[in-house]
Amino acid sequence: MKRCIHALAILALALSLLAPSAWADTRTTGFAQTLNTSTRTSDVFDPFDGSSQAPGFSVAVTGTFVASWRLQLSFDAGVTWIDYFVFNTNDAIAISNLAPALWRVTAAGAGDYTSGSASARFVKGGATSSVSRVLSGERTTISAASPMTVGGIAAMVGGTLTKSTKTTAYASGQLFTQGVAGASVAMAMPVARAIDTTGMVRRFRLKSTDATFLGATVRAHLLKDSPTFTNGDGANFAGGISESNYICSADIVLDLSFAGGIVKGSGVPSIGNECNFEPSSGTRNIFAVLEARSTTAGGHTASSTFTLVLETLQN
Repeated sequence: MKRCIHALAILALALSLLAPSAWADTRTTGFAQTLNTSTRTSDVFDPFDGSSQAPGFSVAVTGTFVASWRLQLSFDAGVTWIDYFVFNTNDAIAISNLAPALWRVTAAGAGDYTSGSASARFVKGGATSSVSRVLSGERTTISAASPMTVGGIAAMVGGTLTKSTKTTAYASGQLFTQGVAGASVAMAMPVARAIDTTGMVRRFRLKSTDATFLGATVRAHLLKDSPTFTNGDGANFAGGISESNYICSADIVLDLSFAGGIVKGSGVPSIGNECNFEPSSGTRNIFAVLEARSTTAGGHTASSTFTLVLETLQN
């Protein structure tokens, strides 16, 4: 037992020696520091008292100096430092919404302080009359109402196609489109969270306002850019697609019937559990094309609609 206590005491002493230095009794209230070549990378300010959230602090840099000083913070006890603000001249700022971190003013980067004199003053408590701006530390409280986001964001993204006036049966391999040919073949699907961001499609849902499509199998093709087909509604699926433009597909059986003549089905990517997408450049969109994969019953309603919903995970 005595050996265990002795070992723990040695470990505690070692950890204390590794801890970043601070300004003695004032480390949680404030301090003034002369910035020069010998102290510019030493000592840190800890605005937390170890038991409660700090209300914020202000930091001012004054003097006559060449180049700039950096305000940095560390979330790992001084092992890694992150640039937060650059003082190019005499200035004062306030930091609010703090997350636990250590702070310092330093000349740690290329083009920083080369000559002159300056001092930094940290004051716990937030803005003062000398502060020129208030910056947010972007602290977020994690709760059931505001959970931590892990991975992507789940989103349901839909697009609607109004079919042409064709009422006769569709054969397997023929297109469902809203026009005769051209770009009207594809539906734009704004699947990306932001412009040029990626993600994945996990599941496909398709419904039609025409009950005569009950039992039909429809293949939904996804493409990065809008294809221009040489044929249209009721014609064979051909032309206008390059291999590099193709993302994936899913076969969907419209096997569910609902009130109002609605038929619906769901499907998953034909290969793998999901398909990754990259939107058309400068947009949030990918494009969907619908193809019959079974012979339909015929007697279809002119200008009925297909609505495709993609269950996505957005990066």
